[in-house]
Amino acid sequence: MTPDGNIQFDGEPADYFSLNPMPVIILSSNAFIQYRNEAAVKWIDSKPEATREADLRNIRQMAASVLKSGTSGEVQIGPPEDCTCFMVVPEKHSGTVCFQAMPASSQDVRPKTTPVASTDSAEHFHDGFRSLIENSLQGILIHRDWQPIFANDALARIFGYPEANAILELDNVRELYAEHERDRLKMFNKTRLAGGEVPEIYEFEALRADGTSIWIQTTVRVVNWNGERATQHWFIDVTERKRAEQRLARLASYDVLTGLANRAMFQSELRQSIAQVGRTGGIGALILLDLDNFKDVNDSHCHPAGDTLLKRVAQRLVSRIRETDFVARLGGDEFAIVANNLKSANDAAAIAEMVKDALANSIELDGTDTFTKASFGITMFPEDSSDPDVLLKNADMALYHAKNAGRGRFAFYNADLNAQAIRRKDLETALRMAVTDDIGLYLKYQPKVDIVQGEVVGVEALLRWSHETYGEISPVEFIPIAETSGLIVEIGDWVLRKSCEQILKWQTLGLPPVPIAVNLSAVQFKRTDLVEAVGKLIGEFQIEPSWLELEITESMIMDNVEETVAALHGLHDIGVSLAIDDFGTGHSSLAYLKRFPMDKLKIDRSFVNDVVDDAAIAQIIINLAKQLNLSVIAEGVENVPQLEFLRQNGCAVVQGYHFAPPIDPMAFVDWYVEKKCAPGALKTPR
Repeated sequence: MTPDGNIQFDGEPADYFSLNPMPVIILSSNAFIQYRNEAAVKWIDSKPEATREADLRNIRQMAASVLKSGTSGEVQIGPPEDCTCFMVVPEKHSGTVCFQAMPASSQDVRPKTTPVASTDSAEHFHDGFRSLIENSLQGILIHRDWQPIFANDALARIFGYPEANAILELDNVRELYAEHERDRLKMFNKTRLAGGEVPEIYEFEALRADGTSIWIQTTVRVVNWNGERATQHWFIDVTERKRAEQRLARLASYDVLTGLANRAMFQSELRQSIAQVGRTGGIGALILLDLDNFKDVNDSHCHPAGDTLLKRVAQRLVSRIRETDFVARLGGDEFAIVANNLKSANDAAAIAEMVKDALANSIELDGTDTFTKASFGITMFPEDSSDPDVLLKNADMALYHAKNAGRGRFAFYNADLNAQAIRRKDLETALRMAVTDDIGLYLKYQPKVDIVQGEVVGVEALLRWSHETYGEISPVEFIPIAETSGLIVEIGDWVLRKSCEQILKWQTLGLPPVPIAVNLSAVQFKRTDLVEAVGKLIGEFQIEPSWLELEITESMIMDNVEETVAALHGLHDIGVSLAIDDFGTGHSSLAYLKRFPMDKLKIDRSFVNDVVDDAAIAQIIINLAKQLNLSVIAEGVENVPQLEFLRQNGCAVVQGYHFAPPIDPMAFVDWYVEKKCAPGALKTPR
């Protein structure tokens, strides 16, 4: 409608439809197409011939029906996802049908019955266009200097106004636009009227009458209206499609679980941060962190609890970082922080400390308080690199170093870490070959001595690795590699098998059965088939179960108490001897220890070293073992004063360099025979 209720064309009225994004067609009473705009040409001519003929036949049949009934009608063209056509019929049956096509996904804005004149004259033909404009399925707005001069009913429906006249009463059509869009669209209109290059079709965010936000696609052109230039808009509501696109974009850029940015968005943000630092000459940092006990949480609770933990961690990360920092979840329990505007590496360390403090408080999972820690790897840019891939690699190396240093801490990347990473990768490859080919891995055995009875009561099997290129490689270096690479399970099985073999070999050489203690890794201990695997080995080698002793660290048995109790009882039931290794270095409690069917308790060597100057801890551990009715073993015994203290305080079994270092199988035979032939050699001097 116009303010005076009339449409006043200048020039050819078809010009008003030429850029309409939807097909517009006028048929005569004998079904000949008298007009079609560019969109209609593409829509009809792009169809396969058979489909095109069927669609045109449907259109003609519907046109005849509409002309006969005098009411508006609807016909489906093609499959539902293609297009639906709405017919408009003249009031006086003057023999012309005008219709428009709208995609099935568009808002249903069906036209009312409306007068359309005959095409018998130019005037009637123009009347057809007037009808289409007034009752277009798309919103039409014409304004001059932002003052509305024409609006149709479809526009009112799109923007939530009761009628078109309500839009004509607006002081400025920019009231229909979202505030942040107004300057951009004002610039477009100014440039267009000046003959400049601007998009003919674009999308923008708009406001309905009630203030809610919608998305509009508009096609714009300059027209003559009452002898003066004006701007004409065709409006289509694309809110549903836009929201779907936004949902897809969010899925592509954000982590669904935590709401944090995902890896793809992180990589983009990191590149931008590097570029910003390059322009300003500042300092930035990439901080990688992952949770130290996430797998244990998943194992002890369930995956939903693990998801809850990740969401809580994400919330705490966001709450502690600066507003200028960026945080993302890269996958699993690994997160990343990109920090700009730093003065030095100390600022990066401060961010890591803040996050570490945020994670120190317990998180409630399934009604119980759960504590989690994180390790951090930090690399600085541009100091370490300006390449995103290199920075990520650097931070990962630093993270690995932090974990190996004891977890719950952070480490900075440096050149030495790169060299260590290269060596670690090479060693992993070499270790894999050693396991596959059974070359280079071997066992040494350190005797355990009863210093009261003067007898050898067993040995501990200690894994060693000799490589033709790298020489002797310390277990301190290759065991962590075996754990992170997954090789530890195969290696652990190999150690158990070799130990069973060795028990029998020594007996063929005339030695009595010598029990062998084997250290289990955390990965091995969590195997669901551990009890079955150990039982099969005992049966295969036909050895007494008590000849095999399994040593489990204190921290391992406390990771998942309920599952630990079940596994330990399973091993105990088949007759295997069980010992807690490195006791005193973990966080076990007397209440828990009473539930574990352990046989022995080993005092960690760090407490044995201090017995001469500070004997309190060693005395407490020995007394605790007595209360639990456990045998106690001291490792790392190197001198007579240590030996005498242990004997006086009731620790009868020891191992250490005072009696023998770890030795190979044949050397152990010689040592055993020598000590056996020297009465009192294995007793504590009094």
